[in-house]
Amino acid sequence: MEESEGKGQRLLAIYDRLLRGEVVRKKELALDYGVTEKSIQRDMDELRDFLADADRKGGHAAIRYDRGKKGYELIHSSYEHLDKREILALAKILLESRAFGKE
Repeated sequence: MEESEGKGQRLLAIYDRLLRGEVVRKKELALDYGVTEKSIQRDMDELRDFLADADRKGGHAAIRYDRGKKGYELIHSSYEHLDKREILALAKILLESRAFGKE
């Protein structure tokens, strides 16, 4: 496998992990793929650039480093400020306030 093919597959695999909600860590990824942590950092930078470009075209996701989890995670910016409990609470408030007509 050529280096460019290996890098492409590595980028897709990392992105897939992020899409599945995994927290990825440079050191673990470097060991998994047999590359340096610096290579993984470049991969993360490329994925960030890709998502930033997609965001300009209407996408709503970004990769951020979470110090508490000590790894990178994919954040869907349209839902970033509300967790599931808050969304449920808002839905209940709206339904119980009869803000919507029966139709």
